[in-house]
Amino acid sequence: MKEGGEMIEFSKSYDEFSGRYQEAAKYGENLLPLSIAESNAVCPKFVQDIIIETLNKKPLEYARPSNNLYEIISQKNKYKNVKLGKQNIAFDLSALSLLVHAIKVFTDREDGIIVFTPVYFRFFELIKMNNRILYECQLKETENKGYVIDFDELEKIMSKSEVKLLLICNPHNPVGQIWDFPTLKKISLLAESYGLQIVSDEIHSDLAFLSSKFTSFMKLSDTAIIIDSPTKSFNTQALKIGYAISKDATRITLIENEVNKSGTGNPSLLAMQAMKSVYGSEGELWLKDYKKIIRFNIEYLENTIKKMMPDFSMYYPEASFLVWVDTKSQEKLIKFLKNLEMDNGVLVSNGCKFLDPKGTHFRINCGVDSMLFMKSCGIMVKAYNQVD
Repeated sequence: MKEGGEMIEFSKSYDEFSGRYQEAAKYGENLLPLSIAESNAVCPKFVQDIIIETLNKKPLEYARPSNNLYEIISQKNKYKNVKLGKQNIAFDLSALSLLVHAIKVFTDREDGIIVFTPVYFRFFELIKMNNRILYECQLKETENKGYVIDFDELEKIMSKSEVKLLLICNPHNPVGQIWDFPTLKKISLLAESYGLQIVSDEIHSDLAFLSSKFTSFMKLSDTAIIIDSPTKSFNTQALKIGYAISKDATRITLIENEVNKSGTGNPSLLAMQAMKSVYGSEGELWLKDYKKIIRFNIEYLENTIKKMMPDFSMYYPEASFLVWVDTKSQEKLIKFLKNLEMDNGVLVSNGCKFLDPKGTHFRINCGVDSMLFMKSCGIMVKAYNQVD
């Protein structure tokens, strides 16, 4: 049995081109990088097999999505009972590139785009880099329900004439919240009332711990653009591929036109082979095992915080391997991160990077092998005890 489960294997080393390798080169070779939202899980064996077979027996030629690949995506459980065809799906090299295409299609320069903060930093970076105006709708932290949307504030922002698009992250990065059906329905009705385009990034949705709880925005809107990719769930980021989906084929055509204008072309043959593979039965089994490891690590972190770092708290995520930890103090956060990174060799993400309104949080990646993660938790306890 391989470490972590029957189908999961983890690596102890990184390629020289990887972000993790380059972080280690910056901070020291013993660095434990838990800041980047990826795993040290090795590419699943069944994906390796299809790639090796392709390399050994077929030319690495130009490729385009097959009818079969469109069908595989349209039949995924989260799109169940939604009629989708080839005309409803557009491919590109990543979820983020599709997000940029959507921004360009549905907004003009100086138009406003709403995001719920704290949020994945690339969202607001790309909004600003494309000369759009960022509007933050800050999430409200509750005692028992995690984070909720401030609908009064959301409607106030939506009513501004320059605001044209709402960008949703579901499940939400970094807090791990799955937006439930009533919340999504309320968002949908408000967006329709004010004429806003919805773009829903659902790249973490296959990592929902209770898949029945996740609802794709596809189920609530005929015009929403859904953005997704298998790369986050199966740790295959190097195989660049993403897709956008909408019930409205006209909107997908607009996205495809923007993809063609960018000159990127279709995802590679190997990327499409990998997608076909992970979206099959072997991928379901691998993902089931992987989620068990993630949950073990999250629960280990939760127990460590309760017993050894009682001044901190965390929200148990409903999806994905990213955990949002609250140190309760800006000063304490700064000291803790310094101790952790510079003196003890563990790298996590300062919440300020995600526009954390309190400035007291950090995000940690729990999607690595459990031995490495437990070692990191021990180092965090040491750093916590070093805070004055």
